[in-house]
Amino acid sequence: MVAVGGTAAFGTAIALVVDHRRNPQWMTLRAFYRERTAVLFQSRQKQEFEQVRRAVVRAVEANFGLSAK
Repeated sequence: MVAVGGTAAFGTAIALVVDHRRNPQWMTLRAFYRERTAVLFQSRQKQEFEQVRRAVVRAVEANFGLSAK
């Protein structure tokens, strides 16, 4: 009984790993402005999403730096 349960758990874990590689989650970059939500960017590729996210963060930081002067 324990062997069957262990085999089932192992099979489930393998299926989850394979599914995650084939169907990665959507990553979404959203903005909230005046009670409205806008989707700025969506991607399933983590590297591409992180590049865009960092660029937006830098742009916002630069904008706040200019307005403070």
